[in-house]
Amino acid sequence: MPSPRPRYRDLLDAVLSGQAAPVCPVFAHRHHPQADQTAAALSEATLAWQRRFDFDLIKLTPASTWQLIDYGVIDADAPDDSLGRRRIVRRPVVDPNDWYALPRLDPGFGFAAEILRAAAATARAAGDVPVVVTVYAPASLATKLAGADRLAEHRRDHPDAVAAGLATISENTCRTVAALAETGVDGVYLAVQTAQQAAHTSADYAGFALPGDIACLEAAQCLPLTILHLHGDGLLCALFSDRPSSVLHFDALPGNPVPQFGQASGLFGPAVSTGPSPAGGLQAGSAGQIFTEARSWVIRSGGSRFILAPGCTVPLATPAANLEALVAAARTPMPDPR
Repeated sequence: MPSPRPRYRDLLDAVLSGQAAPVCPVFAHRHHPQADQTAAALSEATLAWQRRFDFDLIKLTPASTWQLIDYGVIDADAPDDSLGRRRIVRRPVVDPNDWYALPRLDPGFGFAAEILRAAAATARAAGDVPVVVTVYAPASLATKLAGADRLAEHRRDHPDAVAAGLATISENTCRTVAALAETGVDGVYLAVQTAQQAAHTSADYAGFALPGDIACLEAAQCLPLTILHLHGDGLLCALFSDRPSSVLHFDALPGNPVPQFGQASGLFGPAVSTGPSPAGGLQAGSAGQIFTEARSWVIRSGGSRFILAPGCTVPLATPAANLEALVAAARTPMPDPR
C-alpha cells in the first residue's frame, strides 16, 4: 500500500531541501479579473481556486497593475487579454523629469494596502498550504510606468533621470516586500519580466535592472520561500545563478535552457519550477496530453528540488480537466528507484 502523501508544507520543505519525496509538489495560478480590486474578493477568488484544484502552493495573483496604481497609473476596468491582465490607459512618466518626481510610497496606504489585506486574509485561511504573493520587479514596473519605447528613449537621452526613478521604484518595492512579510505569507513570487535577450544584452541588463532585482530578493530573505519568475523566451538565466531565491520558475519555451536535473549547471537556483507551457497544450491540448507531458517533467526531476507548474499565468479559458491532469501527474507516486 503506498505511503500517504506528505502534507503541503512538509512536502514542499522536503523537496526544496533535496530529499526524495513520494510525489511532486504542484501549483498553477491565474488572474482573477474584477475580483482583484478588493481584498475580500481577491482572497476569496484565490481560495476558491485552491479548493477547486488542491495545489501544494497558493499564489496570490493581484491585478497586473497593483503596484502601479499608487504612482498614478490608470488602468482599464476590464481585462485586456486572455490572461486577465489589465490595460494601462494613463502612464505617469512622460517627461524625463517625471522620473525624479516619482513618490516615496508607503504600502500601508492606497491600493497596495488592499493587497496586503488580501495577503493576510489568504494566509489566515490557507492553513497548512504555503502562500506566496506576486511582486513585480523594479525594471518591470519602470517599463509599465513609462511604456517600453519611452523608457528606451529616456535611458538613451536622460540616463540620470531614469536611474533616479529606478532607485525610487526599487526602494518602494523593497518596502512592499517587507510589508508583505508582516502579513503571515510564506514568501513572494518576484516577477522579472524584462530579462530577455530580445530586450537586453547581459551587460545592459546587469547594469540597468539586475541591482533592483537583487535588492528585492535580498529584502525577501526574511521569508522562507522566494520564487523568482523569469518571464518570456530567451531568458538571461546566467545573471541569476547563485542569487538569493528558493525556486527559479520559468516557461519551458524553445529559447530557454533546459534544466539538467541532478547536475550543477550554474544556470539555476536551488530548485526549479516549470512544466507544460500555458500558451501551448495546457490551453489547447487534451487532458491525456497534459498528463503525459507533465509526468515526463516529474520523472526527469528525480523527485527532488522540483515543483511542477505551468511556466506562467494560465489563460482564463484553460480547461479544468487539463489542470486536473497536471495535478494527477504530480500526485502519481514516483517510480521505485530500485
